Amino acid sequence: MTDTPRVYTVVIIGAGPGGITAGVKLKAAGIEDFVIIDRNSDFGGTWISNNYPGLAIDVPGLAFQFPFRRNPDWARFYPFRDDILSYHQKVAEEFRLTPHARFGLEVVEERWNEESGHWEVRTHDGEVIRAQFVISALGWFVNPKEDPGIAGWRDFKGKVLRPLGWDWDYDLAGKRVAVVGTGSSAVQIISSIAPQVERLDVYQRTPAWIAPKPDFATSRAHRAFLKLPGVGAAFDAMTLIGVEIFLRLAIHMPASLFALGAKSMIAAMRRFNAWWVRHEVNDPELAKKLIPDYGFGHKRPALSNEYLKVFNRDNVELVTTPIERITASSVRTADGVEREVDAIVLATGYELFSDPETYRKGAVVGRDGFDLGEFYANNPLQAYQGVMVPGLPNRWIQMGPYGFSITSLHTVAAANTDFAINAIRAVQARGAQSIEVAPEANRRYFERIRRNNRNFQRYFTEFNPGRTYYVNSHGDFMTFRPTGALEHRRASKNLVLDDYIFRPLPAPAARQEAAAAAPNAS
Repeated sequence: MTDTPRVYTVVIIGAGPGGITAGVKLKAAGIEDFVIIDRNSDFGGTWISNNYPGLAIDVPGLAFQFPFRRNPDWARFYPFRDDILSYHQKVAEEFRLTPHARFGLEVVEERWNEESGHWEVRTHDGEVIRAQFVISALGWFVNPKEDPGIAGWRDFKGKVLRPLGWDWDYDLAGKRVAVVGTGSSAVQIISSIAPQVERLDVYQRTPAWIAPKPDFATSRAHRAFLKLPGVGAAFDAMTLIGVEIFLRLAIHMPASLFALGAKSMIAAMRRFNAWWVRHEVNDPELAKKLIPDYGFGHKRPALSNEYLKVFNRDNVELVTTPIERITASSVRTADGVEREVDAIVLATGYELFSDPETYRKGAVVGRDGFDLGEFYANNPLQAYQGVMVPGLPNRWIQMGPYGFSITSLHTVAAANTDFAINAIRAVQARGAQSIEVAPEANRRYFERIRRNNRNFQRYFTEFNPGRTYYVNSHGDFMTFRPTGALEHRRASKNLVLDDYIFRPLPAPAARQEAAAAAPNAS
């Protein structure tokens, strides 16, 4: 006799802030039959897999916490990685999520089984985990970019370091080090390692926008104030109001007025940034190379009080000539100069949730063979309410296209989990097998989103042209949810059920459920 495979009610993919949020809210809703799977060894998501020198959050700790368990005890206003990781793991422990978690499993395929009415989630070791519902909680940074796009990088015989999985056993003291990239991770790494190394070569393709970081160690009085009843909620409310005003103005402002305001803002910010760089960097010619020639928002800005000053050090060189190739022991630039190095730091970015290329063909396959990767390769990225795609029943994305309402990652994850929970309740109340957004409802919603997004799209493409952190290979800016944060919350709690297709259980399963629900005859 063959054992019937276990089918969970919900499988959560990812154990970072989003996965923890989903687990806590499922338990609060009375749904205990779920499993959380993650490729890492513990809860924490990107904060466990990334552990490089200087790693800290680039938003205040007050804006990076669970709405159901705020943290008044951040050690700094902008917390470092260890503080952030500890907080998330403590929340997971407090809400007893560990018994639901399975670590060390990387998902390679999600496939909908129409006959059985559930998802089959296949892991790297061939195991299949089955569940009626799936919540994908992968976050913004899905995978590090393996190939930096530089000829010969695999030929290098020295040490190659990456922000993801940093090798702390490798001692940088006295080494000649090259850092490729000047994004947010590189800015933190460069600032941290410059005093240790013998020589540091920074290879810059595009200068980063660097802003002062108003960071400080929190005092006992500061932490005591945050523990007072209502203080955390008041901060969240002020953030929500500020975001709501910003979104409504940006969405509804006439295009001509928006263009005038955007151009004026970009010009003012460029003047301030140029002044700041010249103030921090002693050499005027070097400062010119560190001043961006593009508008604010073209690349993700970085906060740092140390980065620009690093270039005043005698052991640091800024290299702006393009890299031709990496050899066994050096980095050679297009002008023929070779710089011998002991180690190379490849800080060349991540595959983001907004990139069509992130969604591999065959990785997520829904009803009637619908392939999410193929769909996103040939169409603009889209998802109804930022969480659900037609053809993928019983599946929600926590960080989907046009799904981030700017409040905070944790607040957005909570709202998008509410979408899933309320949909699951609707399925269960109807005795149905599945819920799926109707294609027509998705089309109407996407058309509205594109209309509301026109000013954002114009800012990030016309005023800041080129593919960037925020604009994907389709030429779309789809990071923000252009509806207003309050509407996001309302929509997550009040589903428009006419926008969905409910399908009944297969006949045998329906009979079994009815029999199980019937009172005993005796």
